[in-house]
Amino acid sequence: MTEKITAADAIRLLDTGKAVAVDVREPDEYAVGHIPGAKLLPLGQVIDRAAEVLPEIAAALKGTGVKVLVDGGIRTGVDVFKALALGADGVLICRPFVTAVYGGGEEGVKCYIDKLAGELADTMQMCGAHSIEEITPDMVRV
Repeated sequence: MTEKITAADAIRLLDTGKAVAVDVREPDEYAVGHIPGAKLLPLGQVIDRAAEVLPEIAAALKGTGVKVLVDGGIRTGVDVFKALALGADGVLICRPFVTAVYGGGEEGVKCYIDKLAGELADTMQMCGAHSIEEITPDMVRV
């Protein structure tokens, strides 16, 4: 496993004027593709390993105007909740939508969106968050 990114690394990369992309997969797990001009830093396994670095990075980038997005491994509304609780401003989801559109077209995508929304709403309700803004780090255990 390679070195983990730190908040200092994120700020240093931000200061270069390039996009900062944090990839939490092992190098042999990489998919083809990247953000042009971004520095891609391998870290480990997605949500579980992101939990180790996301709060520090989100805190360091707060107030800079940079949005922190978690990409990779987000499959359920619970995953979305975890990412938001750990400091992400949002999540990016791709592969499940490819499967949904391939298997069910427009209806498949709608079903997947409804599933994510329902799972997120249920998780929020169980944790006492009435809105996205009320999701806090103390609602997840890392």
